[in-house]
Amino acid sequence: MLRPAPPDHHPALRPAPPDRPADTRPRVTELRLTAFRNHRRTTLPLTPLTLLAGASGSGKSNALQAYEALALLAAGARLRTVFPEPERCVPEWAVADEQGRRGFRIGCTVDGPVGPVRLDLAVQAEPELRLVGERLSCGGRTLLTTALRDPRRSSVQAAWHTAGSARVTRAPLPGDRLGTALLPLRVAGRTEGQLQVLAAAEQTVVALRSAFVCDPRPYGRHRPAPLGDGPLRYPALALVLLTGPALLARDHATEVPAALRSLTVLADGFDRWLDRGQARALLSLAARTAARGQLRLVGAVADASFARGADGVTVVDLLP
Repeated sequence: MLRPAPPDHHPALRPAPPDRPADTRPRVTELRLTAFRNHRRTTLPLTPLTLLAGASGSGKSNALQAYEALALLAAGARLRTVFPEPERCVPEWAVADEQGRRGFRIGCTVDGPVGPVRLDLAVQAEPELRLVGERLSCGGRTLLTTALRDPRRSSVQAAWHTAGSARVTRAPLPGDRLGTALLPLRVAGRTEGQLQVLAAAEQTVVALRSAFVCDPRPYGRHRPAPLGDGPLRYPALALVLLTGPALLARDHATEVPAALRSLTVLADGFDRWLDRGQARALLSLAARTAARGQLRLVGAVADASFARGADGVTVVDLLP
């Protein structure tokens, strides 16, 4: 998805300067669910090891779904593939406008070599699935915006920062793809403004593409788990936490240096079918692996009592 080029052409992929911390891997530090399913103006801080806690209906799985959707879009997936049932993502309280349009909004913040970069999306789900608005910003400057100007067209109008003879560059982009992921194919990188746009876009794409959805169910997703299924799920999760980004069968961006590659495990039901001892052991393993910098974990748990107070663990409580 990223365009191969020499490292000095892409500031987001350069090694860290001497005055910066050694670990400069791009990473998602915040997930925003402005209007998504049962979430309204929800902001979730994400640390190297984050557990989302709450009862059934609190929105833990919905938050992980939004993160996965952003990751798929960053990898180049089309909107219909990411949201096969988009109407289910629209909050119940969302009111249609005079044209009968309803939708949802999600976003994230990605930190890394160029600093915090914000990505926010507005998706129209009804009457037709469209990506009607996208905004990429860094350091208080808007680097990319897209807007649906003509509903009869399949494209959106995009404008990105140039800082050359023209302040911005305007061009159409597909209305069913993430514009940020397409920028490395459209921006020449001749001006400082264009280089800033490329750096922010590539940092965002690299961080989001590190996501790896992990919900091992040895007996199938639609079959009830027999008694004692925890001993099978436990080693499956442990294996993922131990292998890291290099060994799992994932779609790596080949031009990303190995030192900047990472793995973000999205584990719905992290404690599902496990006893407290198994859950604590897995959490300890995740904390040790995350401390090395190459792995991050965002997990959903029904009961976070086994994790509260543990070193390196952030528990985010969600209310129904």
